Amino acid sequence: MIENMTLAAEILSADEERLVSMANKGLYKRALKDTDGAEPVYTEENGVVSVSAGGEVCRVSIPLEKSSCTCPSRGICRHIIAAILMLRSEVPEGTEVSKAEQKHDEPQPQANPDMKPEKQQELSRTAIEKIHECADICLRLLCGVTVRGLVRCAESTPDDIELAAVRCHALKIAEGERKLRAVSGRLRDCIALRAAFDISEFTGLLCRTSQYFTKLQGDDITYDDLGSFRAEYEDRKGLLEILPIGIREVKTGEYQGSIYYFLDLDKNDEYTFLHFSDLRPVFYDDRQKRPPKAQVWDLGTTLYDNMRRQMTLSGAKISGGKLSSSSQTSVVMSKRADVNRPAVHRLIHYDLREIAFELSGGCKNNPERLFFIHPDKLIRNTFDKYSQTLVMTIADSFGNHADIRAKYRQETRSFIELLEKIGRNMQRNEGAFYTLLVSADIQNGRLALLPIEVYDFLTPVEQRQFSMPAGYDDIADKAVYSQVIYELFDKVDEYCCALIRSGLSAGSPDTGQLLRKIRDFGLFHFHDIAQEFFKSASLYRHGFDDNCTEVLINMQKVKSYIAFGRRKTALISALYNMKGE
Repeated sequence: MIENMTLAAEILSADEERLVSMANKGLYKRALKDTDGAEPVYTEENGVVSVSAGGEVCRVSIPLEKSSCTCPSRGICRHIIAAILMLRSEVPEGTEVSKAEQKHDEPQPQANPDMKPEKQQELSRTAIEKIHECADICLRLLCGVTVRGLVRCAESTPDDIELAAVRCHALKIAEGERKLRAVSGRLRDCIALRAAFDISEFTGLLCRTSQYFTKLQGDDITYDDLGSFRAEYEDRKGLLEILPIGIREVKTGEYQGSIYYFLDLDKNDEYTFLHFSDLRPVFYDDRQKRPPKAQVWDLGTTLYDNMRRQMTLSGAKISGGKLSSSSQTSVVMSKRADVNRPAVHRLIHYDLREIAFELSGGCKNNPERLFFIHPDKLIRNTFDKYSQTLVMTIADSFGNHADIRAKYRQETRSFIELLEKIGRNMQRNEGAFYTLLVSADIQNGRLALLPIEVYDFLTPVEQRQFSMPAGYDDIADKAVYSQVIYELFDKVDEYCCALIRSGLSAGSPDTGQLLRKIRDFGLFHFHDIAQEFFKSASLYRHGFDDNCTEVLINMQKVKSYIAFGRRKTALISALYNMKGE
């Protein structure tokens, strides 16, 4: 039995809510599984209990959040959670939980984090002070990355940011936790030299995260600023018929799993395409093990095993086109799925320009930007060994080109091989009829397609017709201007990326000529915010004040303007670039 009664009371008070707040739900469940039926092997000395857990040695102390482990993780890992769970059986009888609860003054998560207290409309002064302290810590970490740069980023930095995310979770700063998890995941991609790492995407994420925590430093913080841990799902009245159309395997720095895509067979519903995300966090998990497939809606087997079955759901819940795994949802009817049907035929796009127009409209009712496309022929089929990406350049019957890009990963190997086989078949047989389900976007002024599924058995009776709207017959002149604007955006974006790559302390090229060109093209507001950003970055290198946060905020203004400007010119550029070289 544990001799130190204070530590014993602390361990006894560590219920599910507290352990989840210390780490996350995934780690807690993992620890429960690892310790099922396990007996603790421990020693106690000077109020600290050393426990063997998962091949590591954990030192459990007061408070529990200060416990340590011999594994590489710098935060609360699954070994520590497992050690605490095992030690609960060693707490002497008669230990009072109240003693531990008085010592544990960290705010505990509510049973439903989305529920806000009805009477507490404002955050208390104490809560605001804790949020300010957390925001300061997070900003120091983010500024550390910015000052040192990615080239000198320590391997422990992602773990430090994960620990800050745990602190955000304990304070119910859901939005901050999400952003920090994303920063940590992208950093892991960078340190591991993964091809999935995108320096421009990371730079924007770092700026947005810094802007968010800068806002939390103010005194006018509300519950809405903190965000919610769960999406708000709406009940779908009546029965919902869904047709499975594809699966996408996902693996990022912080999540891995599958996304399942469905077609809503009710034409009157808001969303044509629905999806279910079965993504599991991989924080602190050093084992390369794929997570188990989801079992939802009382199916009895995994959802993966039912992706050839058309299902009718009762009690379905939907949020932005995303299906919930709610226990209130059940499958009342299931039958063999038939994808070769008019409901799918009328969604097939034969003109790539139509997709560009739909993307420019925002795709509010299609948040995953899903499209069925039928390419007329294959122009190019290559594999880029540097980026580990398969690139298929397709053309429609109107001469419009677009690239289909699929990154090679272990979990997508069979799909990549299938795409290569299809590409070879299309090159040999121009009459081969293939339909692809893709997620589309306009990137760098070009239509980009991410393949999800391929069908070779769809036989539409009639083809979908599309007519170009008025005013887009001759876009060459507009495209030339848009291309110049894009190049200016790219140069400023490259400056931002170079700063994050090399660090604030590194030298930088002269920006005077670039600023003059921006002004000459009439982008006066962009000129002003870019000039302010360049000035603040130079001031850090040549001044004595630590204005790193100011640099990141100014960089965020620049990145936001670039994103807005690219959206405004994206359609013209995409239509022009579709005509090929």
